[in-house]
Amino acid sequence: MKQQVKRLLLTTSVALLVAPISAYAHPGRTDANGGHTCRTNCEKWGLQYGEYHYHNKPASSSGTTSPAPSQNNNGAVEAERQAEAQHNAEAEKQRAGRRTA
Repeated sequence: MKQQVKRLLLTTSVALLVAPISAYAHPGRTDANGGHTCRTNCEKWGLQYGEYHYHNKPASSSGTTSPAPSQNNNGAVEAERQAEAQHNAEAEKQRAGRRTA
């Protein structure tokens, strides 16, 4: 009987220690303002590709997010971002088509 109680306590303790470790986060570091631009699996997080959002600091009082200001005027980088967004949109359409079939 004592053995079963010890085993139960040990199992419960381990479960309680491990539970807080499993948090749901998304990729991307934050900048000095506590936010970043979404570029990976944005739809999964309820965001649009390229949408700037905050984590450590509340957004404006209206509660809206906006695109991050461009830190460089490199057209090639913007073209690459647009191509990636288009690719992601096409992939999502294909996945949606498979779900309905």
